Amino acid sequence: MEGGHHLLQLNNNEILLTKRQATYYLSMSYRVFGDLHVTNQRTIFAPKWLRNKKGDYIEVLNNEIKNVETFNSFRYVPDGLKITLHSNQEYKFKLFDREHILEKYRINIVATLQK
Repeated sequence: MEGGHHLLQLNNNEILLTKRQATYYLSMSYRVFGDLHVTNQRTIFAPKWLRNKKGDYIEVLNNEIKNVETFNSFRYVPDGLKITLHSNQEYKFKLFDREHILEKYRINIVATLQK
């Protein structure tokens, strides 16, 4: 699994559900291009190029996620995905095919609830 400088190491019983190119928006002036990985355990954003800024590489456990919702960038472009943690920390990404990612979260949440 190539992509950036981070080779994604999966844990035991961890399955990669999907990987999509995405842009992480810290603010209007600070964006990072990379890969958004969703596994059955974690959500990971790995930047394509490492910069010396904290917060570029993101890794959260899926059970820390309170909500995943969509938003439109520039009011009309349906490419935004916002992940909110139970701690109220928010991460905003822009990506094509966000419905694919949402579906993976839905499937995973149902599978987790059924355990």
